[in-house]
Amino acid sequence: MSFSYNDHEESFTNLHVYLHNIQRTNPHSYTYIKTDVLDRFELCFVVIRCVRIRGEYLNSIFVAVAMDGNNNNTPIAFGIGVANNVNSCTWFLMRLKDAIGEGREVSFITNMDDTISSFVGQVFPEAYHGYSSKSVLIYCRLRIGQSTNLEYLFFRACKAYTTQDVEKSFSKLSHVAREVLAKIRKTKWSRAYFPNICWNVLNNNIPEFLLVLSVTQRNVPIITLIDAIV
Repeated sequence: MSFSYNDHEESFTNLHVYLHNIQRTNPHSYTYIKTDVLDRFELCFVVIRCVRIRGEYLNSIFVAVAMDGNNNNTPIAFGIGVANNVNSCTWFLMRLKDAIGEGREVSFITNMDDTISSFVGQVFPEAYHGYSSKSVLIYCRLRIGQSTNLEYLFFRACKAYTTQDVEKSFSKLSHVAREVLAKIRKTKWSRAYFPNICWNVLNNNIPEFLLVLSVTQRNVPIITLIDAIV
């Protein structure tokens, strides 16, 4: 079946057929479409076995990315829905849970100010939830301004492999920096205090992952956008 890659309304109409074909041609993939009471599009979710949309209908892209054995980014799932919306965030996490399961071996690293981070514990109550070290550092800077050796000592503590080394670097931070960081448990940002089995933790800027999509590709009907990501 051929699809129009230029018409937004027709693209939404054919979305269910397109996602069905993804599952048919990519075994073990998982797709889901949510509609409202009038059967109008609200959200979609896609997992392919292994960012903002600037088109006529404004939405956001939700992305779950993991790290493989070679320290490379591995996209797990993505969704499209209303930006900064509680229902969108929760719904995306529920679909992710359906696709990958749950348990203590599942861990999440998010930015401190991400809307979606507020709902991780609700949907994945047994999973670990930590914060990106970069977002923790930004949190500190916003509250104390520039501080001597703040970045150097913080990342020394963050990346240390033993709790003794964490505390050694932590103790050298300024008093005000230690007070700010004390409000965030070390288990949230320190590798040494990571409670699960750990050989490494992914810590990158997820929005940059979507920079592979040009502005032109983002300003397209929904099927064309999904095709570009896939």
